[in-house]
Amino acid sequence: ASAPRGAKVQLGAVKSEAAASAEWAKLQKANPELANLSMSVAKVEIPNKGTYYRIQAGPVADGGSVCAALKARGQDCLIVR
Repeated sequence: ASAPRGAKVQLGAVKSEAAASAEWAKLQKANPELANLSMSVAKVEIPNKGTYYRIQAGPVADGGSVCAALKARGQDCLIVR
């Protein structure tokens, strides 16, 4: 199966999957642009820091405009593929 087309936006990284779900709920309430997106969590090991769970949402056709809107509210946002 091929991956869904489109990029994702990465919104932050937390120390547990439960924290990622809780943060996603808060982010969706604060940012209407995220309402129709699906959250995914990317587990990553960071040397000397431990395991983090990156909060990503997508797919987005235009990650630039989504990130611009979120950054205007002070939310970190970067486009990932």
